[in-house]
Amino acid sequence: MTYNILIIGQSGRLQYEAIMFLASLRQSTPDFNGQVFVAEPQHNEHWTQNPAITDPEIRGLIKALGGKISPLENKYFREYTPMGTRLKRALSCPRASPSSFLIRTY
Repeated sequence: MTYNILIIGQSGRLQYEAIMFLASLRQSTPDFNGQVFVAEPQHNEHWTQNPAITDPEIRGLIKALGGKISPLENKYFREYTPMGTRLKRALSCPRASPSSFLIRTY
């Protein structure tokens, strides 16, 4: 059975945590056949700074480790309410297979 995982990845600490998660997953579960979606907040009027992962090496490493970077649109919440935005994204996980949504709280 295919199993999907959704994590958040954005500039700063979360991009490195995404890499650590992916590397750990690949090391400990090399036969994992699901997809790992790395939800990346998109810059718009709700953000004072661009939250995207802009370093091409970081993006390449995420992809090399099997992460699929997918946009996380912030239409309803502000950057200071990230949980609401992230929960909204969790609801958009593919429903065809089981999924987990991992979120780190501060």
